[in-house]
Amino acid sequence: LLELHRLPRPDSDKVMYLQHGVMDSSYSFIANGASDGLAFRAFDKGYDVFMGNFRGTSGLKHKRGETMPAKDYWDYNLDDHGNFVIYAFICEIRKVKHRELHLRQANMTKEQIEAFNLRKKEGAQQQTTRE
Repeated sequence: LLELHRLPRPDSDKVMYLQHGVMDSSYSFIANGASDGLAFRAFDKGYDVFMGNFRGTSGLKHKRGETMPAKDYWDYNLDDHGNFVIYAFICEIRKVKHRELHLRQANMTKEQIEAFNLRKKEGAQQQTTRE
């Protein structure tokens, strides 16, 4: 029903979630190619990039034989995107990243953990000075 595409960087603690608008698809974030596509540019900057696709977009058509009747598949509105779909995407991204980063931390040496925590602390301090 929903698709979440990804340019994976499992070790990155920086995540970018991109969501297309009405009458579009996640393809718009990669359509300009590796040098100009927003998703690729974020990936090159070290982000783990997730791109959500709403139902009914290109490639996400209801197929005969699916367990959900076509009537139910198409029974949604724009409020559903904001109230349920985006929330579901964010929950899935959090679950995936929590699992990956937890596994990474379990395999880190003490020095790597200290360097990781220092980098995180410095990033938080930079964020506070910007505000």
